[in-house]
Amino acid sequence: MLRVAVMDAAVNANNGADAAEMGHHAVDTLAAGLRRRPSALDGIEAAHRRLHVPSRGPFRQPMATCAVVDLSMTSPSGRWVISADSEVWLRERSWRSVAGDALTQAARRDWDGWLREHPGAGDRERWSAQEALLGSPDAWNNPSVGAFAELKPASGEFGPVEEIVVSSDGARLSPGILNSGRLHDHLRNDLQVVPADHGHPWPHGDVTVLHVSWDGRNDAGLM
Repeated sequence: MLRVAVMDAAVNANNGADAAEMGHHAVDTLAAGLRRRPSALDGIEAAHRRLHVPSRGPFRQPMATCAVVDLSMTSPSGRWVISADSEVWLRERSWRSVAGDALTQAARRDWDGWLREHPGAGDRERWSAQEALLGSPDAWNNPSVGAFAELKPASGEFGPVEEIVVSSDGARLSPGILNSGRLHDHLRNDLQVVPADHGHPWPHGDVTVLHVSWDGRNDAGLM
């Protein structure tokens, strides 16, 4: 088995001087859980138990998002697990994303509406709005690791596939980009431009994208 994972700290600027340290702690704890457990889901749940502190308020926890894929080394198949807004894309006949929106429909409407009305909002203002609009577990189909008492990761199995893309939030991927073979051009060029309807006044600065393809001519299969 080969484990492919992306992790992204959810750094609440309103946590002040501790914000960055809490983000590093969340990612380190999640990485440790994934290294030590044979099941990705077990690893994520172990990290969640270490990160969530019930006495802290909404989004005042160390939090991280992740997408994890466990790949078979002998066949183009495996299992995926996602927490929050990371993504897994699979190419069968064409590309598809495997998980739905991390937010509920009502919460997505409220959050997108707030972003449209506050295009120049800074980190602290956006996090204050998230605490107000998204600070309840009822707003989430799939929250970040550590965020709330209940963890609700999405998971599933796949196979056979030809290629896999695993991405953190901010890659702005779509079936059109992937089906046209423009992934690498999109990452090099498109992500440097802020689209008119983008919720943030700057490009996302810390995107991680892993691209794995299956080659039946290779003994290991993966490349």
